[in-house]
Amino acid sequence: MSRAATLAATGAGTAPVRRTGVAAVLLVAVVGLLSGCVSIPDDGPIVQGRALIDAQRPPRVKFYESYPITGADPARIVQGFIRAAKDFSGDHEVARSYLTPDQRTRWRPNEAVVVYRGEATVTELDPSGTAASPTVPSPSATPSPTPSASPPAPGARTTVRVEVSVAARVDGTGIYRPSEAGDVARMTLTLAAVDGQWRIQDAVDGVLISEDDFLATFADVPLYFPEATGRWLIPDVRWFPVTALPSVVISALLEGPSPWLTPAVSTGAPPGTALTAAGVRIGSGTLSVDLNRQALLATAAQRQLLSAQVQTTLTEAARVLGFPSGQLVLTVDRVRFEVPQLAAPVPQPADAVPFDGRPVVLDAQHRLARMEGTRVVPVPGLATLGEDATRPAVNADGTAYAVLTTGGTRLVTVQSDGGARSVLSNAVGLTAPSFDTYGWVWTSPVVSAGTVTAVRGGVVVEVAVPWLSGYAVSTLKISREGTRALIVAHRGRRSSVLVVSLVRSADGAPRRMATAPLRLASDLPVVRDASWLDGRRVMLLAIGPGSQVERLHLAEIGGRTLAGASVVGALSLTVGVAPADAWVQTAKGAAYYSGVGLRQVAGARWPAMPG
Repeated sequence: MSRAATLAATGAGTAPVRRTGVAAVLLVAVVGLLSGCVSIPDDGPIVQGRALIDAQRPPRVKFYESYPITGADPARIVQGFIRAAKDFSGDHEVARSYLTPDQRTRWRPNEAVVVYRGEATVTELDPSGTAASPTVPSPSATPSPTPSASPPAPGARTTVRVEVSVAARVDGTGIYRPSEAGDVARMTLTLAAVDGQWRIQDAVDGVLISEDDFLATFADVPLYFPEATGRWLIPDVRWFPVTALPSVVISALLEGPSPWLTPAVSTGAPPGTALTAAGVRIGSGTLSVDLNRQALLATAAQRQLLSAQVQTTLTEAARVLGFPSGQLVLTVDRVRFEVPQLAAPVPQPADAVPFDGRPVVLDAQHRLARMEGTRVVPVPGLATLGEDATRPAVNADGTAYAVLTTGGTRLVTVQSDGGARSVLSNAVGLTAPSFDTYGWVWTSPVVSAGTVTAVRGGVVVEVAVPWLSGYAVSTLKISREGTRALIVAHRGRRSSVLVVSLVRSADGAPRRMATAPLRLASDLPVVRDASWLDGRRVMLLAIGPGSQVERLHLAEIGGRTLAGASVVGALSLTVGVAPADAWVQTAKGAAYYSGVGLRQVAGARWPAMPG
């Protein structure tokens, strides 16, 4: 007897949706990204960070799938096993029912996730390895029962081939990696006769799950780690099932950051710190986290960091996964873990970095200016630049500026007292400058020889990036808290969007870039420019597969990329406090993205914001 599939919405106050068939039906909301009517702001105060952009998600659901149909043929057993990946109840009890008895205890579904596009193709093979029956896609709903012609004989074996087009892979720690176009996963499963029924005897650890089912059953949760100064907490996005308990999230936090982020961050947890069996307990307005005795090795400063990491991570996890949030209580073996109040400020999420949200532009008289709503207002006290000035940049508080001159081959810095200084030149051209929070101005040769350059005052530092050698670089922008670089680079006809950690000395001086960048938006063949939106998202100006039109794309660092509005003819991109607070350069000059299209702004060109 198969179990009736139930689709239970997890949103508060939403009744479960029960369907009487054997198939779970997925309800997916259409996401309206970067839409709505937004006007140009009338003034431009300094923005004290901003709330994370909580992009609309498909409804979070719990699926209850069907047990194997009596007499099902091998292909249908494999199809049912794949569909059951989205049913997390009872530690994948339903999926395990498709396996042989010994395989049920050995299979580890949480080892990895392969997210696939379209449908899985399932083919039963004959002993020679060729298709024994027509290849058919695995349906998203359970098919009508079709018994085998006869039960398999005792000891019978057969094989089934599965093939999927891969959209992304998620490892056992929740790290999401988008796949390149053309990535295909193939596996061959052996089925054995068990009490007259076909069952899988060699299931590969992990699960296959469709994109729609993945988005409905997994959630992106940021773990937070302090950067070098201890002022800012950097998000490290991981993907967990929506059924995950708070203890799963905190265990991942205590295990440390993703490899790509590790060089730029630390943790307040001493090595070996872990949850006890008590884990995370939710009480009346409190979240109690019980740690092992390794936590007692933490210094006073580390305890403050650890407390901030756990509290910030749990607050975000509660919002995304739907469990109650509350005041954090840290304990060690059920005894209160003292966190001293220090003079140093408690670290805050990277989104709290303050910056002036008014774009800096070059006006019709080649002066540096600010956008005050629709007006172009020259920055007082600054010298007029030459008509060859282009690609301005500004630091977070508006006290320092930089531009490119001489056909984009020379970097000039401009201080608030009006002084202009040529600090760098490169005959092949330079990328638009970018300020970091320590006062360094960064740029890269357009044709990389494996280094980028940071300049502060009269000091020039060549930062080694050997893996970038040979690429044509169009974008190098530093995150507003200064720990990560966003790079758009090109080789052949392909663009790469990369986020990489920055390693600095104690005074903030650049030392090197990490050797393992994180790749974003692997399916976008042409990316023109990119800009930081907040601590965990960037905006891309790109042309998608099979298109000739420039669009804004929202890319999560460690997550998905969503296509948004058309911005035909845009050449560069800078973003303020929201996706619909974007400015671009076109052949006619600066233009503002109003939520429904581009609005050209007279007398302004090359808009730029910090990040």
